[in-house]
Amino acid sequence: MWKLVAVGVLILALMLAVVALSGCPKPKSGEQIQEERGGATAPPPPPPPPPGYTPSEGSGYGEAAPPPPPAPAGN
Repeated sequence: MWKLVAVGVLILALMLAVVALSGCPKPKSGEQIQEERGGATAPPPPPPPPPGYTPSEGSGYGEAAPPPPPAPAGN
């Protein structure tokens, strides 16, 4: 049984040595990637409204929908 464990450890050590000597770059952490990109970036601006758009359409571009008409005076 101990021979199997020794062989497994030997194989893992050889694989680690091959990876270390192959020159693959180590994966970068998230902070290093952000620093290379110039820090945190702002989200992209929303798409421009289509031609002929008016805020009263309320198509989701940030404008509030027009208020509903007043209810007629009842009975």
